Amino acid sequence: MSFQALPPEIISLVVRFVADVHPLSVFRLLRVNKRCFALALSVAKSLVFHTIRLQFCHRERIDHQVATVCAKLQKADAFPYVRRLIIEGFLAQDPPEVDYDDEWFPAPVSRFSPLNRDPRDAYDFEEELDGTGLDVCCRDRDIDYECWGSVAELIKRLPALDNLHHLHYEQFPPCLLQALHQYRPECRLHLHSFVLRSIWKPTAEEHEYCLVTSPSLHSITPYYVTSRPEGIWQKQSFVRILGLAPNLKVIYPRADDGSYNASGAGMTKLTRNPGDEHPAAIECLRVKHSYYPMLAAALEEWAPYIDFSTVQILDLGSSIQGEALAAWSDHLHFPALRTLRLFLGTKEGGVEQAPEFYPQATRFLQSLPSLSEIYLIAWHSQLSIGALAKHHGPRLRKLSVAGLPWQCFSEHDILQLGRYCPLLEKMSIPIRRTQGDAREVALYKALGTIRNLKFLDLTLDVSDPTLYQEASIDPDWDDFDNQYTKEDLGGINQSRNGHIRNLLVNTLIDEPLASSIFEVISTAKSHDAPALERLTLSIQGQAVPRYRPQCWFSYLVRFFASEWTIHRDIRYEHRDR
Repeated sequence: MSFQALPPEIISLVVRFVADVHPLSVFRLLRVNKRCFALALSVAKSLVFHTIRLQFCHRERIDHQVATVCAKLQKADAFPYVRRLIIEGFLAQDPPEVDYDDEWFPAPVSRFSPLNRDPRDAYDFEEELDGTGLDVCCRDRDIDYECWGSVAELIKRLPALDNLHHLHYEQFPPCLLQALHQYRPECRLHLHSFVLRSIWKPTAEEHEYCLVTSPSLHSITPYYVTSRPEGIWQKQSFVRILGLAPNLKVIYPRADDGSYNASGAGMTKLTRNPGDEHPAAIECLRVKHSYYPMLAAALEEWAPYIDFSTVQILDLGSSIQGEALAAWSDHLHFPALRTLRLFLGTKEGGVEQAPEFYPQATRFLQSLPSLSEIYLIAWHSQLSIGALAKHHGPRLRKLSVAGLPWQCFSEHDILQLGRYCPLLEKMSIPIRRTQGDAREVALYKALGTIRNLKFLDLTLDVSDPTLYQEASIDPDWDDFDNQYTKEDLGGINQSRNGHIRNLLVNTLIDEPLASSIFEVISTAKSHDAPALERLTLSIQGQAVPRYRPQCWFSYLVRFFASEWTIHRDIRYEHRDR
């Protein structure tokens, strides 16, 4: 029986499966014939129109921008397929340019379209929070909500809207909140860089009270300035409202510097009518400090206001003092925790912590329950992978480790994962690339001992330690290899042609080599184990054990490096390929 002859229900299931594993193939199905076109069209629309991202910078243009979007959705009959609305930008005082373009196009569908990724996880969002100061410029003006009416009408026309991300620097407008409550009560509201204006303008406190007690409010990024009295008032007000929002599950507390001049007169309603004093049942807590390492208080101060027993995802994304990790090990408990993202580096970046830090970090990791997902950033080999595997191995399904320069997994580390992590199916780690010698092959064979491993991302580190050693001459080099190079690679010793040769051999990876690495790992797996489905290879390298992106060695690595992704054939008759 041909594919086209299958019942429509079966074809629809196949199309939805393809949309999950390879979205671009859905659009190829549209071209097969009229029957496939009809069955795949709705899935294709759900990919193309999943997210509408609108940037509003001028009040005068909002209505026209929304009308342009509605016209596109109307033409494609795509209103029912929009699941997420992202509003961003800031309203400028200057009038728009004469040739201002209001045209809107849906985001392109990529091979790995992160449809459900939180936009606050993006790099550019973090950059905005870390120093543009736009929050300050845009919040000391009079609030004008009248221009948002057309956006409220758009919300009414999106029956499948699940998430509304307000990344705009203006306060979330009352008409949008009313539209959510009246027409889209199931839609989750996510507020970026939230500031309570009631501290400065008591007349606005009624809307803000409705906002922070809204059943739609799902996540919030509070913005406060602890270096000034008004910032302390902001923080005090925020912690009082944590227990007011009945469905608040995610908070990203951020602190920064500002220049507000507030009296605090508008705090009356939030402080005199705090509601229930029960801690908030937060499921995801992300804490990041912009300028200083975290102290123990960075988490402990939230204990009266957050029920840590409900936290499932803990994201600690900035430098932490070792004493803080030790204190959290003793005083805080996260019985429901399943995902941890932990930054282990310093504020300087690329510099390892003091030796006493890593036992404290290990102790903190061992104080947590067995986790299913662990993400370690700026990892150093002084933090034992074996100890981590023994404690978290029984439940660990996903492990992602980004190491400091020159820090890579050893064969012993990988074998420990294979021994203690029977469920581990997705992993991203750095390993040393050594021109394909026996040591490197042993690493690939060790990866085959991780029984359930299906998706593997390997960062091949091509750093050359001989550039950082006094005796940097390889006895196997010939006269040409021993000649000094015209351009120095950036180590403590002057580089030679042999260093260039090693760099080229390690960095230049072609398709046959990438495929052979995939084959070595796959062959090392036992016959009754799940097959390796995907392998991604990327290259990194430094001439010295710290980040120096401007040195010649790093430049050549970036210039010659390529990334490879090898997939196992999904067709049943070709699963061995």
